[in-house]
Amino acid sequence: MALAPLNPNQPTNQPTNQPPHDVVSQQDLDTLVDQLPTPFIMLGDFNGHSALWGSDVTNSRGRQIEQFISNNCLCLLNNDEKTYFHEPICTFHSLDHAICSPTLMPLLDFTVGSDLYNSQHFPLIVSYADSGGAIQYPWFVPRTSPK
Repeated sequence: MALAPLNPNQPTNQPTNQPPHDVVSQQDLDTLVDQLPTPFIMLGDFNGHSALWGSDVTNSRGRQIEQFISNNCLCLLNNDEKTYFHEPICTFHSLDHAICSPTLMPLLDFTVGSDLYNSQHFPLIVSYADSGGAIQYPWFVPRTSPK
């Protein structure tokens, strides 16, 4: 499911969750990109480990995500911040990713929230680089007190 923007100049948001043991073909992933209007941002729990996004090891899902990004000339917004807390053994991992169309890469900032909000996943925060972390709406005028 893609969330299409009301404004055609805004990117499409594609939330994604790949359960750790589900097998998804490379062709299915590549076909997904072909179905999305551009530009787009994919945010989600991809359940892949790779040194490209700060993991100590690279697993098969991580290699598949690397190939997906390469095959489709996409950009990974993630830095080395950890996005997931594995409570049973108290370890941190980078399983959640923000992937975007190349035209969006210079326009966006990426960070990871610091509060789990009763989840195992930290929030992924993607904002426009020139807005100080908040989208500025030109029609919003703050109320002032009458004099």
